[in-house]
Amino acid sequence: MQRLHSTASSIRSSDSSDHSSGGGMGWSSNGGGMGWTSNGGGSSSNTMGGFVNGINAGLSGGRKVLVAGGGPAGMLAALAMRMRGLEPVVFERQEAVGIGADGEPRFAALGGAVMLSGNGLRVLARLGLLEAVLAASGGAGPKDMIFARMDGSGRVRRPQAARHLPASSTPPPPSMTLPATYGGGGGGGGGGGGSGGAATTSMSAVGRPVQILRSSLQAVLVRACRTAGVLVFPGKRVAGVSQTVRAVRLDFADGSFVMGDFLVAADGIRSTVRAAVFPGLPPADRVGVGFLGVYDLLVDEEGSVNGRPGSVAASSSGASGHGNGGHGGNRKDPLALYMSPLDSSIMHTVECERDGIGAWMIMQVRGASDPDAAAIAAMAGADASWRPCEDLPGEAARLAGVVESWGAPRVLADTVRRAHRIAPVHMYNLPDMPTLQKGRIVFVGDSGHGTFPTHGQGLNQAFEDVGVLYELLGHFPGFSRGDHASVFAVYDAVRLPRVRRVSAAARRLSAHWSASTRAEEAVGRLVFRATMSFRSLFGLDDDLLEHDYQADVIDKLEEFARRMEERSVAKLAAMR
Repeated sequence: MQRLHSTASSIRSSDSSDHSSGGGMGWSSNGGGMGWTSNGGGSSSNTMGGFVNGINAGLSGGRKVLVAGGGPAGMLAALAMRMRGLEPVVFERQEAVGIGADGEPRFAALGGAVMLSGNGLRVLARLGLLEAVLAASGGAGPKDMIFARMDGSGRVRRPQAARHLPASSTPPPPSMTLPATYGGGGGGGGGGGGSGGAATTSMSAVGRPVQILRSSLQAVLVRACRTAGVLVFPGKRVAGVSQTVRAVRLDFADGSFVMGDFLVAADGIRSTVRAAVFPGLPPADRVGVGFLGVYDLLVDEEGSVNGRPGSVAASSSGASGHGNGGHGGNRKDPLALYMSPLDSSIMHTVECERDGIGAWMIMQVRGASDPDAAAIAAMAGADASWRPCEDLPGEAARLAGVVESWGAPRVLADTVRRAHRIAPVHMYNLPDMPTLQKGRIVFVGDSGHGTFPTHGQGLNQAFEDVGVLYELLGHFPGFSRGDHASVFAVYDAVRLPRVRRVSAAARRLSAHWSASTRAEEAVGRLVFRATMSFRSLFGLDDDLLEHDYQADVIDKLEEFARRMEERSVAKLAAMR
């Protein structure tokens, strides 16, 4: 059995010619239009001064929200803050690779495919982005997700559509025709965006999770932020963070810094902000090392993607089965997870037909002490994640051989060979945090609750975070005038129980990825099959995948109101 490994020479370094080298570039509004403005390209001191002064000059006091991280979670958080009358500024560590004809910054295509479940789609609908995301993705994804052994046998089917989900309580989404001047009840958190123009696509019309390339989703969010006038600064790697009772400061690796009123930490599973704010908490554990790949789907003469529905073009071997009782050597499911517990190896495959793209992830689930984990981490530290492999043909051929050595059928190995982008990836498990906020800092997404991808909930939980913040900002119009403590406290009360339940469910399912003996593997497979069948039959995963976050918000707001009333009564009694 071959093992996953690579070398530093196969990974494109961060100072590649594909990346912009100007540290003083900012994406900002220029007289109503969007464009790139330089904040100093000379010495580091000039760059820092121009950067800081330029940021401060364009924002209103008391409403400036710094957003650390420009991935999907950070971009959506910035958009939500903007729609509530605040002034967000996004700082993304990745350099932009250029600027498009439409004035939008172009970032390198990163990652593979992501799944947007009903809970995440609710948030997108609430913020007026559902139709744009559906258009970019091609709509609802496959009806089922398949779990199987690495050779394709022992298939367990999990329906993707919710069976016992009540009607959504999501109100009409705000219009994305955003006004030039945002309202918001006097300085943040109460208005903005308006409420007209409900999306024509309802949640019920989606029906099941949506598969979309991460890069396609990111393009939708970047465009929405541009329309809303959100400032985005690429190439700003956070090096430190500090706060007082009145302000937050971000320091960057290039020597610059910026001050703000609040900070949204969306800087991922290895969050620099989290480490600085909670130095005593355990860091995220690296539990898997592997690779992500993206490849072009094949189309047959009749125009069916991959010669299906349900299959990839026939492999040259003409095999009739996937190993022991498989489902056909020339077939692959559009959404599947293949597992080899004795090797602690998994392969996840997904197809995004709208883009004509498929994506895969191969992973060995090991602890940080495993030699392979150390070898991959040594390529360029944990920062090696997401950097494309330069020797694409060689790496694709090598990884295809690794997959075949795991016992995978040729059809899966062929998807690896056809990859036109491959990048190493690390998988982490973040121990549950005691809180998702401190002072003027709030955490969203993986920075606060990174978890295993067993249910595809990482990004969806980040979107739930944003949805909850958006609703709370509407209920506390005095956010920028002192109510932030109440907003963050209720945010904690809403989100902590939810993310802990989701993380616990993901950890339970991931336990089936590894086995020490064949007997343990066989028993684990029986338990897994029985558990999945039972949960599917009774719709026990519906709340996990289709959860309506607004019900949580209403419940905790009522609880908060009761506590405030009790305190008022107690104070009046004490005064008598």
